[in-house]
Amino acid sequence: MSFNGRGHWPQLLLSGRWRKFAAECRAQDEPTWRFLGRLGLELLHPSLPMWLRRLREGSGNTWLVHPGFARRAKPLAIRFRRAIGVRSTQLALLRAGHLAQRMEGWAASGGPRGIEYRYPLLDRRLLEFVLGLPPEQFVRGKERRWLMRNALRSVLPPEVCWHRSKLDPARCEAMIDAFCAAMPAIRRGLAARPPRRASYVDMRTLEKCLADPAEFRARPGRVLRAWSFLDFS
Repeated sequence: MSFNGRGHWPQLLLSGRWRKFAAECRAQDEPTWRFLGRLGLELLHPSLPMWLRRLREGSGNTWLVHPGFARRAKPLAIRFRRAIGVRSTQLALLRAGHLAQRMEGWAASGGPRGIEYRYPLLDRRLLEFVLGLPPEQFVRGKERRWLMRNALRSVLPPEVCWHRSKLDPARCEAMIDAFCAAMPAIRRGLAARPPRRASYVDMRTLEKCLADPAEFRARPGRVLRAWSFLDFS
């Protein structure tokens, strides 16, 4: 239901809908040449644009994971091969297994706290309906996740409905500010008592992020997850 429409533009190009494809190109926020270059990489290999981005940023899935542990865990990692086309990508995401993994993690975390999670967007009837929709329902011009946004436009204010970042400013910005203020105390705690799970985390990189608020603000989610995983209790 909230799918972002990945695979739509290659599908337009390869199916010969060139007039529609040209209109979609003109509607993007980025220059046409850059959009076409990124699309060309995706046509060469669906995973290539994301791989090049991670290579440039130096922040792949194993960032902040201890290298030794990453090598041991590699055979267990979820493999997701990006597909061309909206329907193919949706089916690949459903088969990847990460959704079930997330639900298991939420249930394990919520149970001891008396929280029971429900997953209405994974109702089989809804999934069957969504998988039968035309690709244009998921991306229109520069707007991704169009189906969900359009469905909620009479319920949510525009600044929420059409907001593009996954970051929740009202909640996350206050949390990030509080964490930055606590960084000196966190570093002192790490130095005084190394956590039990330190062998799973790249502690040198984590300590670098904890020493520089700008470094932390560049990737707050991953730093917070690593710090929470260390479990100082």
